[in-house]
Amino acid sequence: GHHLMDGAKDIVADLVIESIREALGRAYLSIREYHRAAAEFEECVEIAPTNHYAYYCLGRAYRGMGDHEQAERAFELARCLGSTLVG
Repeated sequence: GHHLMDGAKDIVADLVIESIREALGRAYLSIREYHRAAAEFEECVEIAPTNHYAYYCLGRAYRGMGDHEQAERAFELARCLGSTLVG
């Protein structure tokens, strides 16, 4: 049963880190710190590759940085994962 607990702890740790990074990323977006926001959302999608909201926010961060190619890629992934926020 010991290994099972370790696995559960890892999952919980990832969820906590992901939610903190998502919150940080959203805060950075709100103050137009796009490079910092992008870094946070990059971490989010690495931890949770199916988080379409993080991809959407990543797209917004890239767009804010003027990187429209990367923004489109992130928006496309968000769309594919089921986001309804992408126009």
